[in-house]
Amino acid sequence: METPHILIADDDQSLRTVIAETFRIAGYEVRVAADGAAAIALCLEAPPDAVVLDVGMPRMNGFEVCRELRRRPQCSNLPIILLTARAGETDRHWGIDAGADEYLTKPFDPATLIAAVSGLLEAQRRGEERNPLTKLPDLAPTARRAAEEAARLGTPAAAVVMELDPEPMAVYRQKYGELALAKAILMVADCLRDAVAVAGDPGGARLPLVLGHAGDVAYSRFLLAGAPAAAQAAAEHAHQAFARRVPELYDAVDQRRGHVATRRADGAGIEVPFIRLRAEWIKLAAVMGEPRPESERLAA
Repeated sequence: METPHILIADDDQSLRTVIAETFRIAGYEVRVAADGAAAIALCLEAPPDAVVLDVGMPRMNGFEVCRELRRRPQCSNLPIILLTARAGETDRHWGIDAGADEYLTKPFDPATLIAAVSGLLEAQRRGEERNPLTKLPDLAPTARRAAEEAARLGTPAAAVVMELDPEPMAVYRQKYGELALAKAILMVADCLRDAVAVAGDPGGARLPLVLGHAGDVAYSRFLLAGAPAAAQAAAEHAHQAFARRVPELYDAVDQRRGHVATRRADGAGIEVPFIRLRAEWIKLAAVMGEPRPESERLAA
């Protein structure tokens, strides 16, 4: 396998050096740029295998660099990670909207950064497409990756499918619109990414967790797959995190009420709870295209 080439763009020289050395130790060949314009020039001169961009750079910020690279045919599928101190939800949204595949915040864990880049490169090698909204791989390749790794390690694997409860989601979409619902789906993805990072490796299992997503604002399904204990811990963490954050998606009136007041077709008034994240255990084979088995629902 050829040595992967990575470009690091950051205006902080000391941090740029630390990130570059982190990747060199991991076996990458590294080039560096001190600003956004230099990063674009280097990418066009000799496209790397992946790019790590700071957001707050002079001349062109990371968002602008990302958009410019996506306009260029030779860089349109280039794995791009934004690494920044800007941790706000709006910043993350604009990063993904600009075309970034991942949005990581400083201070960063070197192992997390290396894992993010290697995961993107592996997905690209396999020819896996990523969801245009969340930038996560589809469910079937995610399940296959977990199954292959479990077979290689000789260890059991589990899979949890998570999705938004249909009725509250439909009412939310009708009241707040598709852009707001897209924000809710991105919130789910954020909660799941955080859960994968926090759940770690319960019980000392060696099988890593993988995360996938299929769908759009009409209907979305997320998949967590990996060591059973880790998958359960991550699913529970994501469920709790989303439940804490979901009021942010509603206006002040609905927040005070704790529900959405609406009416059925017959005119009867009803109180619809906030959108909820529900989960079910399934077999990996079911996600890989084989007949769907009976599933076991997780307790809400």
